[in-house]
Amino acid sequence: MVFVCLVWAIKLQAAPSVRIAWDANPETNIKGYRIYYGVNLGGSTNVIDVGHQTTGTVTNLAYATGYFFYVTAYNVFDLESDPSQKLLYTTPAFQPLSLTTDDYLIALVPSVVTLQATLKGDHQPGTTLSINWTQGAGQTTLPIANASTLTPAISIGSPGFYSFTVKVAEGATTLQKTLYIDAYQATAATGATPLKLDPPFYLADGLVFSWDSIANHTYSIGYKRDLNDAFWVLIARDIASQGDKTYWLNNVTLPSTAFFTIFDLP
Repeated sequence: MVFVCLVWAIKLQAAPSVRIAWDANPETNIKGYRIYYGVNLGGSTNVIDVGHQTTGTVTNLAYATGYFFYVTAYNVFDLESDPSQKLLYTTPAFQPLSLTTDDYLIALVPSVVTLQATLKGDHQPGTTLSINWTQGAGQTTLPIANASTLTPAISIGSPGFYSFTVKVAEGATTLQKTLYIDAYQATAATGATPLKLDPPFYLADGLVFSWDSIANHTYSIGYKRDLNDAFWVLIARDIASQGDKTYWLNNVTLPSTAFFTIFDLP
């Protein structure tokens, strides 16, 4: 007899998969294990022989369908154990692809900015996924390294306003997102140098930022996911000064790890 537990993970792929793990049979002459699965306990059963290992993956399952799973052990004489306890699991429903990117970035030049797009959902069976980044606005045409991936690198050598669009195509489905980059020379005179931001504090309805400010100025707030990033993701712009001290409440979901800064941009 073997004891089986179910561990599952659904990734971006053509169909759901289930990974199963179990405790090894204590007998010394065990040759291998078999995974049995199907959609009806009284109907046809599929079998996968995984050899002498205690994990196995069942692939190409149907979406939104209930399955049963159990495991048996067999020894060197091909004698098979009783089934383990049966596990029931329903695969998730098909999730159409969705595409997200950062909306607005602030970069200081010269720098190499690695853009980030995120693709979620399930592939359509029998289709090919293609990714392509192109430049829209910009004073000069910038080289895009790895333009066919979700994380291309953009080399920015001159200040200016730039836009880049990522297009993801799969079969008859086309997704498109555009992000914008304001690139500044890093000097105190232009206001592109980050200013001191007080430690943020939490309220019931969001995260509060505060900073020393100047009357009749407007400010922008950005964050870095990593201190080594060459850009800030903008979360607010044109925040009007409230006098010597300005407060701003953010209620947008932010990464679990982020490093914030404030700009007084021209």
